[in-house]
Amino acid sequence: MRNGAILAVIAGAALLNGLYLDAIPLWRQFFFLVPVVAAYLHGRHLTLRRGWPVHALVALPGVVCTVLDFPVGVGGLMALGLFAVLPWLTGRFQRQQADLVRAGRERIAQLRREQGLTAERVALRERARIAADIHDSLGHELALIALRAGALELDADMSERNREAAARLRACAVTATDRLRHTVGVLRETGGAPAGTPEESVEALVDRARGAGMRVALLRTGGRALLPPLVDRAAHGVVRESLTNAARHAPGAEVTVRVEHARDAVTVTVSNSAARTPPAPASGGSGIAGLRERVRLLGGTLRAGPRDGGFTVTARLPCDREGASREEEDDLPAVPGQQGDLETRGARGEGRGRPMIRVVLADDEAMIRAGVRAILVTDAGIEVVAEAADGREAVELTRAHRPDIAMLDIRMPRLDGLSAAAELRVAMPEVAVVMLTTFDEDDYVARALEEGVRGFLLKASDPRELIMGVRAVAGGAAYLSPRIARKVIAQLGGSRLSRAGTARRRMESLTAREREVLALVGRGMSNQDIGRELFLSEGTVKSHVSAILLRLGLNNRVQAAIVAYEAGLVIGDA
Repeated sequence: MRNGAILAVIAGAALLNGLYLDAIPLWRQFFFLVPVVAAYLHGRHLTLRRGWPVHALVALPGVVCTVLDFPVGVGGLMALGLFAVLPWLTGRFQRQQADLVRAGRERIAQLRREQGLTAERVALRERARIAADIHDSLGHELALIALRAGALELDADMSERNREAAARLRACAVTATDRLRHTVGVLRETGGAPAGTPEESVEALVDRARGAGMRVALLRTGGRALLPPLVDRAAHGVVRESLTNAARHAPGAEVTVRVEHARDAVTVTVSNSAARTPPAPASGGSGIAGLRERVRLLGGTLRAGPRDGGFTVTARLPCDREGASREEEDDLPAVPGQQGDLETRGARGEGRGRPMIRVVLADDEAMIRAGVRAILVTDAGIEVVAEAADGREAVELTRAHRPDIAMLDIRMPRLDGLSAAAELRVAMPEVAVVMLTTFDEDDYVARALEEGVRGFLLKASDPRELIMGVRAVAGGAAYLSPRIARKVIAQLGGSRLSRAGTARRRMESLTAREREVLALVGRGMSNQDIGRELFLSEGTVKSHVSAILLRLGLNNRVQAAIVAYEAGLVIGDA
């Protein structure tokens, strides 16, 4: 209102000064500069949504004057247009131009910030992926070296000098494992966990895609064989990225996932037909390029391109490492108690006067199972009655054999060790569960204790410690490796376990889908990334996040991420 009044005064002054131009004195001629400058400054610096009504209102007396005295009225209207309206329009144009330039600069700065954040996010995810791959490959190999060296330490046929050499070898492997753990921790400090669930099978991934409305068919040929962890992760990544691309670029298309198992390789083919609805704009992602590099590092090949009106991704991944593991398993050094049939030895009751301790051993690495078994059976009172390659098989074998102890690796396909321990606690509480892992990560220890696990051992532990832990748990006690026990005392006090238990109880108010969304929020993923992971629209993800905050009584995503962490929904690999 005030700016409009000022403009009316300026325009009125120009109109009045333009009357009777036939006899205008000199001072009135110079006075025309005043409305020119004032009108320009008004348009340049003061905001007025509509200036035309003001000018029209001021021009109305000039129109009346024109009717009464044409020359006088026309002079006033000309002065109004030349010395008020035109300068005001000039100033307003320059102000709008400056606003556009400023908005453009702010937009460029925003795009640069977003580009930097995107690049940082990609780098952090790559760091997390590298950390996971290092963990899966080097961590397991170092644990295997330590286990085999431990078996040599307990071999009765070894000389004292050779036992000392084996002990030094095992100590070096333990030191290397500690350094690797530190390196993996540094890589993950800001990288977080890699997107996706490493333990998720291809079947579960396809089921999730179907649940999201995609038309997906899964075909398997050549039987179902256990894959090395890196190969299994790469196959899962190929299927996941291909389904994501199909959902984005060929919505409504039929997708076929074909997994062909051969003796020395597995071939994954994901093909989709032409889109039934218009595709979304391309985002310029590098998922296929990243997969191609990952497959190449494993010695495989990946081809992607149009075919028959649709798009096909084919990856061939060699599985020589697993075959080598099976061959090396047969070449393990003989140790006392390992010769002959275990059932026969158990029937003879060779337990040095003590009851035979029956153990079910579960690990997805055949070599790790062989190494742990080689150590355990050096004690005549311990019998490994069955071995499992995944958590689901471990639960089934435990139900069938009714052992005293179920020794479980934490990270296994189909069902991880902690989830298997939770099932066994409900179904078979009389079976004591001992967790076996490569790294002593705090979150796994806390969750394992909550699940009622009685023992927590490191694969690179002293071989006598593995036997001691099994015997202690079989005797009704709890046993933690000394390194783990120190960390529990120092870092995992009762308050943290209490918070974790409270957070888990709060999870009961959420639906399964909301828990999935909360887990990904805890990993720092944006709504767009969560939608890509769960095959949901960004709007649907926002609705789920709002519902989570409402149900849990939280104010923001940071609080939600903390609850997800305390509830065990966000944990690293083990």
